[in-house]
Amino acid sequence: MSPRRSCSPAARPCLDRSRFALVRYAIEQLLDASRGGDRFRQGPLCVVAPGGSSRLLDDLAELAGADERQCVATEGGSLGREMDEAVALDRWNRLRARFSKPRLVIVQQFEAIGGRSRQANFRQLFDAADTEWCLGLARHPQAGPLESDLAGRLTAGLVVTMTGDGPRPSKDRPTIARIIAATARQFGIPPAILKGGGRSRTVARARSLAMLLARRLTGLSYEAIGQAVGGRDHTTAMHAARVTSARLAIDDALAADADAIVARLAPRPRPQRRSPAAVC
Repeated sequence: MSPRRSCSPAARPCLDRSRFALVRYAIEQLLDASRGGDRFRQGPLCVVAPGGSSRLLDDLAELAGADERQCVATEGGSLGREMDEAVALDRWNRLRARFSKPRLVIVQQFEAIGGRSRQANFRQLFDAADTEWCLGLARHPQAGPLESDLAGRLTAGLVVTMTGDGPRPSKDRPTIARIIAATARQFGIPPAILKGGGRSRTVARARSLAMLLARRLTGLSYEAIGQAVGGRDHTTAMHAARVTSARLAIDDALAADADAIVARLAPRPRPQRRSPAAVC
């Protein structure tokens, strides 16, 4: 069976040309295998966006693929809890190794990392990990709740403010509710089951595909998608989308399901009104 490269064009990532060019350049520079072990760390990239979550960073994580040797994506609260656990269980060296291996680490909603002690632990992790950090923040590092030592490290890199870093409204975009309903129908399950906690193979595949299609067809953040699909967190939605995206390239049955769902969601042409017949 030959690998399937992608599903229909309508299901591809919703990136405008300028953003796609920027993300593609970043991927080439940060993840280019020809660089080998030559890292060129110049300080972190901090993207200031509404809510602390940037679509640009989501796009970067998605295009990097599901290989955690290339990219690790998480969010501030999860990272804070992970550091607490590593300290409590004496697994700090293991945690440091996990964040030193990938070429790129993305942390959305970074301010949720926590207070003084967690920020001190992150400074150690940041200083020791030989990787490129990309952080999503709600405010400029020096204008938020971060300690001065940490804020100074972040502003040593590039701080970019993204206004309107969200999907462009369009009457042709399906809602997440419609995507969930169409996906549930394709897999023969109720939408409530798809959004619930069921872990059967069918439900898990349907849920993950719904998250991926919601990302590609709406362009909404993973945070919004996770909340819509059963109140799940940002990292769960991102992981599901990344794994499913990789699976579509090799699983013809799943790709066919994706194509069928996209076709069902496509806007139908409106019938044209007939002009009244001319009176002779």
